Amino acid sequence: MVEMMVIVLIVGLLLGVGMWSIRSARQSGQTVAAIAAAQAYADAVDEFARDHGGSYPSLPSDWNANLAKGPQDTVLSTDSASNRYLRRVPESIQDGTVTIAASASPSKPTIVYAAENGNRGYRIEIHVPGRDTCAVRGGNATSTSPATCSAR
Repeated sequence: MVEMMVIVLIVGLLLGVGMWSIRSARQSGQTVAAIAAAQAYADAVDEFARDHGGSYPSLPSDWNANLAKGPQDTVLSTDSASNRYLRRVPESIQDGTVTIAASASPSKPTIVYAAENGNRGYRIEIHVPGRDTCAVRGGNATSTSPATCSAR
């Protein structure tokens, strides 16, 4: 009987470690997907600024009504791929793994964009539940601590 209890205890411990590893790997994957998507949006925002005399897009006026499509050329009135700076919506946004919004979601990885200094700068933040916030600026990943912008 004691042997059986020991076996059950060992199996329980192994399952606990396995579940923790799976959860950690999933969070790491979400973080990597969010960083890649944020880089795509940062590149689109930089391209917008190059075309608009160094002025970065403001939300919501310079972005497509569907935020996932990124900033658009406001001179052109139609919503077509030719007037969007983000040519292809990142896969992690399309499949719902990551979302882009004006504020962070408590339940899923979120990319948050904000223009700064009178549209002369911007900040893209990545919020991953259970992890630190990572900031992506000007297409380059920057963070306050080395672990915040990595998949750990």
